[in-house]
Amino acid sequence: MNPVLFLLGALLLTAAPNTQALEAVVDCGDPFNTPGRVGPWSYTDPESWRAGSAGGGNSASRIRIVEGRHFTDSVKKLERGSTAVEPLPDIAYTLEVIPDNHHALFAVTRLYRKTNGTMLVYPQTNRTQYQPRQLHAPCWFDRARRFAPKDPAVHMLSGIFHHQIEEYPEAIEFYRQAEQLYDTRQQKNAELYYNMALTYLKLQDAEAARQYAEKAYAAGYPLPGLKYLIGG
Repeated sequence: MNPVLFLLGALLLTAAPNTQALEAVVDCGDPFNTPGRVGPWSYTDPESWRAGSAGGGNSASRIRIVEGRHFTDSVKKLERGSTAVEPLPDIAYTLEVIPDNHHALFAVTRLYRKTNGTMLVYPQTNRTQYQPRQLHAPCWFDRARRFAPKDPAVHMLSGIFHHQIEEYPEAIEFYRQAEQLYDTRQQKNAELYYNMALTYLKLQDAEAARQYAEKAYAAGYPLPGLKYLIGG
């Protein structure tokens, strides 16, 4: 499984999208229910990565089967879709079958940012075996958290998304949940601390930003840019 590296820095260079359409309460659907298709499978379950776990005589793993067809390099780069013109349907399919797919969740944030909020806004919940659910962006994170509530990376990715839509207090709450889960595992995550420092800067809490920047560097964060932001 590839290590997770999800940072805000590359996303902070463009204008924040309009978030008015995100306020409506919608039905995000049941992440445990995938009628007419495979899954749902967990991104962090070793069985999902085991060769031959997809069954049907296929030697590949469940994750590789889905990503090889739908979450291709062109989809990851948001250049074009694999089974459709745009990348969104393939990202949606990936997250229907693997609701906690870390890289697909990060792609949602990047796509929302790239399109300035014009995609992944209006809920379209009608779906068939051949048409994946295409929900507005927060739904994918809601589904992931319900599917994998003890996965700290899912909460961290939720925080990154909320930072991008300028909901900084909500972002901090998700980051804190991620931090608690990492602490339970006795793990430190430099990327989480880095992201928390940036969000605390947005909240004008310089002391908290400094503390988390120090934690990020103590945990091995390699780039010096954060030191300049906090005046260190």
